Amino acid sequence: MAGQIEEITDMGAFVERMNGYGTVGNPGPLLVRASGLIAFAEAAFPDTPPSNIYAQMNDREPKGRGAHFDVYQGFIDENREWIAIFNLAGEAALRTAVLSPELSQIYFDTFPEPTDEAFEARRNFSAIALATPGAEISEGELRAGTGLILPQRANGPHIVHDIVPKSDETPGHYVKMAVPNDKEASKQRMISGNYQPLDDLVTEHLGGSKPIPAAQKPIPSVRERHERTWPSRHCNLD
Repeated sequence: MAGQIEEITDMGAFVERMNGYGTVGNPGPLLVRASGLIAFAEAAFPDTPPSNIYAQMNDREPKGRGAHFDVYQGFIDENREWIAIFNLAGEAALRTAVLSPELSQIYFDTFPEPTDEAFEARRNFSAIALATPGAEISEGELRAGTGLILPQRANGPHIVHDIVPKSDETPGHYVKMAVPNDKEASKQRMISGNYQPLDDLVTEHLGGSKPIPAAQKPIPSVRERHERTWPSRHCNLD
């Protein structure tokens, strides 16, 4: 029987949790009912200005992007080894599992670089992980205003996650965030994957203005305007 992904409903508790998240031995995924994109981002990445948080905005595919694990290790700040996802609109079911050490070793030995071929391979490895008898699968739900934290440690655990919209007609859209390390090559790698500083993304796509205030009301659905204001393409670190 599947378990439940840990969910935090109080932003104060989330702030406290994230202040120590990087020091936990084997941190697991977290869900949080957030009070807005900026409030979530500031809590998810403590003491980090929005200009240092890189973000991309995506429409969610009607059937989801497929179960996968991300490979931002080596590109993100060693003190912030996680990614954060804020669900702007739409409802989706979420399943997670830990990729076994055996599958992890095979994957990283075979695909040391995050190529397009490796992007597809992660879907295959993740499907195996979720279908393995006895796999410890946890479940949760994304709604508008839900935040998700996924650890991204170089030595694991590597978290397989499968996010499937509940409606093909309104699959939703989301913002994905990470803090790159100080290497210029890492920042350029994320920019090439359609990331940009969070304050720029808010200004360009969500009607925000600089400087971004410390707190923000939940952002209304951009999709309600029935227009696309950002490109739709994958980053092969996902």
